[in-house]
Amino acid sequence: MKKPILPLLIFLLVVMGFGVFNFLNDKQVENNDDSKKHTLNDDNYEEECDPLLSEKICNYISASSYWVDDINVVDVTGDGVTHYLVEVVNEGCGSCHPRYVLFFENDKVYYQYDGDDASVYEPDKIKDGKVVIEEPIRKEDEALCCASSYKKTLIQCEKENDYTLCEKIDN
Repeated sequence: MKKPILPLLIFLLVVMGFGVFNFLNDKQVENNDDSKKHTLNDDNYEEECDPLLSEKICNYISASSYWVDDINVVDVTGDGVTHYLVEVVNEGCGSCHPRYVLFFENDKVYYQYDGDDASVYEPDKIKDGKVVIEEPIRKEDEALCCASSYKKTLIQCEKENDYTLCEKIDN
């Protein structure tokens, strides 16, 4: 008895054709999405100024060859002036390269914390000029992504005349 191979092949080609068409159509919809979702590892990553930040702050960050990873909008000193604590990386991914915290007030950087994957710890609890920065403590056998412990560093900021001054307080 002969088995009808030709109708089976035609059926498979039609089914596969619809699958490929739907796959490509879904990709086209995804590529037409206007939201600029990029990761720091994306080869086509183009830094766009975050609407929270002024053009002057964005220009400073761009000129320094940094990419914004996170933005914390707070009143560090309690004087009613908005401060931007911007976590930036200089290249690659946030867990592979140094990550810094830049402190901005009135479009000017007034403090920079250079760290190893530094981030602002509990930004919603910042008051009285006390900013806590958290960094991983990596053991020799740990991957860059997966530190088992962290250290915290206190940065004390005070308003002096028209300037905000900060200093690292040794723990």
